[in-house]
Amino acid sequence: MRTAEGAESAQAESAIQMFSEKLFEVAPLFKNFGFHEETEWRIVAYRPSEEQKFRTGPSYLIPYIEIPFIKACGGEAIREIVIGPNPDQRRCAASIERLLISRKLGHVGIRMSSIPFSAW
Repeated sequence: MRTAEGAESAQAESAIQMFSEKLFEVAPLFKNFGFHEETEWRIVAYRPSEEQKFRTGPSYLIPYIEIPFIKACGGEAIREIVIGPNPDQRRCAASIERLLISRKLGHVGIRMSSIPFSAW
């Protein structure tokens, strides 16, 4: 990463650092319009007090925290799950259906996104 140079370099570095921190805070709030049909909710925790856990991603670990809102809402918090673009939507739907049934959430609808999958 290139650093600022010159008489005001310390001030420029400070401004860049502040901008980067603010960008990190708001970036999760933006979503590509192509995904508007998902009408997802995002919960952003900047400094969670809960224990951070990790799950595997396609090529890295994904940090997450558990939020027990489904239990608190009596299972009514989720009405529908939209399967996003992926190489095997039907297999994904079958696994989600099994998960929902195992958690007594069989009333939750499942549908496929119309956005095409692209592996590039």
